[in-house]
Amino acid sequence: MILLDTHALLWYLMGSPLLPEEVRERIKNEPVVFVSSASVWEIGIKVRLGKMRVDGRAIESREKVEAIVRACEAEEFQFLSIGVEASLMAAFLGGNHRDPFDRMLAAQSLFPQKLTIVSADPVFDEMSSEIQRYWPGTSLFLSNSKKTIPGSRWKTKR
Repeated sequence: MILLDTHALLWYLMGSPLLPEEVRERIKNEPVVFVSSASVWEIGIKVRLGKMRVDGRAIESREKVEAIVRACEAEEFQFLSIGVEASLMAAFLGGNHRDPFDRMLAAQSLFPQKLTIVSADPVFDEMSSEIQRYWPGTSLFLSNSKKTIPGSRWKTKR
């Protein structure tokens, strides 16, 4: 069972060439794929702030975010709600990473069941040795104050 990080979810649904084929195949063939409610929340906030572009394509309306949710449902992805236990765990995970969405995904990968998180971002490796992250090859993320995926305009300020 896997949990998709927000960028992996968007790249998969939008057919982005930034998603390695090996990752695309794993998502297609995995019997159970989870998407966190935190990812939907993150996408919505970035859309509202005008900061959501993937592969040069803007996601600029609530309707487009709702279309992402429908695409998840069509793929039969399972949504994870944000629960009290995961919220508490997220607050006390290790590392100095301050992004609340990443921290929630990390916690949800550990509780209530162990899930492998699909992410190019090595920040998850710093939060807990128990987190299992899947991403073949070189990570596209840099560990600095901003994360940028080359060619995608997927940016977040921390």
